[in-house]
Amino acid sequence: MNDEPTEELAAAFAYFIDQAVAAEQALRQVDAARDPISAARGYLHLGRQVLSAMENHLLGDPDQPRFRILDDRVRTGGDNPDQRYGFAPIRGGVEYEIWGWKGSAARVEVQLYQREPYGAEDVSLGYLSDEEIDYDADGQFTIRIGPDRTGRSALANPPEATIVQVRQIYDRWDDTDPGAMFIDRYGGEGAATSAEPPQAVAQRWRLAADDLRASVTCWPELVHHGIEAALPPNVLLPLRTPAGKGGVRGRWISLGQYDIDEDNCLVIVMPPVAAAYQGAQLADRWFASLEYASATSSLSGQQAVVAPDGNRYLVVALTDPGYANWMDPTGVARGIVHLRYDGLTDAPPQAQHPTARLVALEQLATAIPGFDEQQISAAQRNQQRQERRRHVRRRFGR
Repeated sequence: MNDEPTEELAAAFAYFIDQAVAAEQALRQVDAARDPISAARGYLHLGRQVLSAMENHLLGDPDQPRFRILDDRVRTGGDNPDQRYGFAPIRGGVEYEIWGWKGSAARVEVQLYQREPYGAEDVSLGYLSDEEIDYDADGQFTIRIGPDRTGRSALANPPEATIVQVRQIYDRWDDTDPGAMFIDRYGGEGAATSAEPPQAVAQRWRLAADDLRASVTCWPELVHHGIEAALPPNVLLPLRTPAGKGGVRGRWISLGQYDIDEDNCLVIVMPPVAAAYQGAQLADRWFASLEYASATSSLSGQQAVVAPDGNRYLVVALTDPGYANWMDPTGVARGIVHLRYDGLTDAPPQAQHPTARLVALEQLATAIPGFDEQQISAAQRNQQRQERRRHVRRRFGR
């Protein structure tokens, strides 16, 4: 019996274990691991990156593609609670078809990348906005991706493309059909497949190992050097677009860090803006979303109530202040604020940029116009959480 193929597979698996150990050792050295709560979330982050690497490299197949879903189990990369992300490996220059129905999603977007989106070396190769997709009367659509595809519901697939990402964006969380998206290699539906040779499976393990090692520390380092180093706590960066760095065209974002205690909260002011979608969320220092199904750690523009002066006031506090727009950090006293505005050609005027300031809890009533009129009871808050959880379960189908 020839043991050489088995040895190659064993060596690849050993390489994965070595990289996982190296990732854990590096995790302990980053700034986010210095306090107990954040350190515990760091080890959750490690586990999520293991799962992501497995799904991405061991289970992905560009000839029989399916979308890998970034859901409320695998929180990473500043994932937006208002979105259902799907990733599928593809071959550059090859024809694919994405199909499905919109359901209750406010927007659907498709983007092509070289490498995994949001990594250190990602490159955006093409973007299809919701406005460029044709839907029938029932919200069904078909999108073609190929080397010569142009026009509506179509996207060119250049030779260097390696992955396609779809986003279903929900500004209201209800119990209606959330829609669905699927992908096939065009003309390859039902094509026969054959078992992979040992060398190919070994290469999958090695790619998963490299992905794991890189992803574990890249996100907390981005937070520490790119957000926390830019401004002091409880201040927001000016709106900027991520389009030039592989992000969404027409999106403007503001980031900042919050640092609160039992007596003080962060009040975020979002002036009215003519954006197709607005969203606010909290994330930890590993850039993973906080619990959003059973907690109000995120609010869309549709979910947040508007104050009498036309602004949306969001309150980040460790305990429920009874205000409708409470953003619950679920006990994480220090983390990240991430605001998004979609569908804007240019940045809003400076007067419409969001702002934030630290406010004593006892002064909230005077800091927010209409505070007393926009209170909700404990029973109403519990109902709100129940509705959120039901929507999230329907959205991810489990």
